[in-house]
Amino acid sequence: MKRSFLRIAAYLLILCIAWSILPLTVHAAGVSISASATTITVGQSVTFTVTVSAPNLGAMTCSISGGVGVVSTSTGAPGASSLSASRSFTPTEAGTYTFTATCTDALTWVDDGNGGYTYGDATGGSSSVTVTVKPAATPSPTATPTPTPAATATPTPTPTKTPTPSPSNTATPSPSATPTASATPSPSPSPTPTPFVELTDDTGTKQFVQLTLPAGFSFPQGLERTTITLQGQSIPAAKTADGAVLMVCIAAQ
Repeated sequence: MKRSFLRIAAYLLILCIAWSILPLTVHAAGVSISASATTITVGQSVTFTVTVSAPNLGAMTCSISGGVGVVSTSTGAPGASSLSASRSFTPTEAGTYTFTATCTDALTWVDDGNGGYTYGDATGGSSSVTVTVKPAATPSPTATPTPTPAATATPTPTPTKTPTPSPSNTATPSPSATPTASATPSPSPSPTPTPFVELTDDTGTKQFVQLTLPAGFSFPQGLERTTITLQGQSIPAAKTADGAVLMVCIAAQ
């Protein structure tokens, strides 16, 4: 009985050693690449998406030719049948280009027989896509509109004030330069009434009787002011209480 138990244990040990030295399972990975546009213009960008397919895929890394670069991704649990990653690129020259994606590293989850998983190699596989890059369109010259000149407002002239000549600057003609006008006979002045009336008494003495009395002149007390008519003129005189009339004389010759 003891010998049988040892024999069974030896067989199990050999089986475990054999299992541990077996090579990792290898699966061929399927690779595909697509472009966001297959015809673009110089200066525009195109996005490439690479998809790697394999049973229980855990991680993948692919390179894209033409200077695009490397894409990669991974997942933390077994069971994925494909993984995808993208990268953008902007061509600088016109032409037709073929871009190839090559899977450089792809690992799969492999059941280790004890409820766990190990990585298996799924490297390999490639795919290509063609993109046409056209030259950038040359913009047609746009006619520059001729600007319409803005209407210029005509300034309203400001009236100029004419200076008034100063009286001091006005030349006064010399009396000698003034032409002599023909003599116009001056009208004879109207005769001015003589302020006196000349009288001559019996003795030949001349007396001048005043026609008007000075302002403020008053007769002495006892005399009353009156007037008489002499030589057609009204002459101031004084009348006494007995009715005698006195004339006012201012001079005698």
